[in-house]
Amino acid sequence: MSTKEDLLLDLTIKELRQLAKENRIKLVKDGWLGISTYSVSKKEEIIDILLESPRITKKKILAIIEPPPKPRRVPEDKVSKKVKRGREIAGKVISVEKVQLTQVLKEVKNFKAHVPSIRGKRKEKQYTLALTGYLAHSFPQIEMEQPLGKGNRIDAIIGNIGIEAKYRPDQNEINRLYGQIDTYLQFLEDIIVIFFDSDSSTVNDFKKKLKRGGYSEKVSVVNI
Repeated sequence: MSTKEDLLLDLTIKELRQLAKENRIKLVKDGWLGISTYSVSKKEEIIDILLESPRITKKKILAIIEPPPKPRRVPEDKVSKKVKRGREIAGKVISVEKVQLTQVLKEVKNFKAHVPSIRGKRKEKQYTLALTGYLAHSFPQIEMEQPLGKGNRIDAIIGNIGIEAKYRPDQNEINRLYGQIDTYLQFLEDIIVIFFDSDSSTVNDFKKKLKRGGYSEKVSVVNI
């Protein structure tokens, strides 16, 4: 999972200055012998100052990297008949948080036609941001990098559905992912695992592992 420093490195100097301004952080350092101060201009210096401030959180950085779309109502035809019946029986409006797994899976699979060509380092993070940005247009209530259990953060949550993305995971990452699934399902109803550019044997082995562990009904796997 990306650290706060990793996320700051993705920002331009202009964006870093914007972040500092919005959080009232002065981009200055002490000069020789601490007698005077000077304004910093190098990216590394700006990041050092921002990292020292507790005002700078991952959520604020991600808001600049991937600005959330304006909230909008979920079209009525996207609400399942089951939810409609529940609304009529309960006599109250059902929250958009009651999104259906089939809806999210459909949009995840639709993303296949919109996957950007990504080069360079930290591909997993870039693919994840592209995916969550795409999903946010249909599900503005999406929440990213949410802590679940001790020391675990899931990539995204939509309603009561978790999303975890992996790029060409090795066996150690697969084993860790399997352990995370068990933790995540203590808090969520369903999990969608998305593999990016991963070989089919790795994906199929993971599916078999889920089936042996009794998780296959609660965990959907998509290979993009």
